[in-house]
Amino acid sequence: MHGFGLNNGTYTAVNAPGAAQTELDKVNDKIQVCGITFDSSGNITGLAAAPLSNQYVAVNYPGGTTTVVRGLNNQPILVGHYLDSGSVEHGFYAVQSAR
Repeated sequence: MHGFGLNNGTYTAVNAPGAAQTELDKVNDKIQVCGITFDSSGNITGLAAAPLSNQYVAVNYPGGTTTVVRGLNNQPILVGHYLDSGSVEHGFYAVQSAR
């Protein structure tokens, strides 16, 4: 499975570095995307990326066993869900910290 973008009739593959599979769910006005990646063992990690500038960030909720990013806005603020160590699902949102 590979993510892709389509712009003016041109397809561009989006594959997170080191991921066996990349699934994209949302894109914002800045062409930033979110979704999930799978490693070769099938483990899932959340993804936030700016593929046009080749920037990819793994999103792992602290203490979570699986993190899924399902949406983002132009800030970008991310939303999604994660499983805790007891396999209970929780929602989250993430705001980028000031640098």
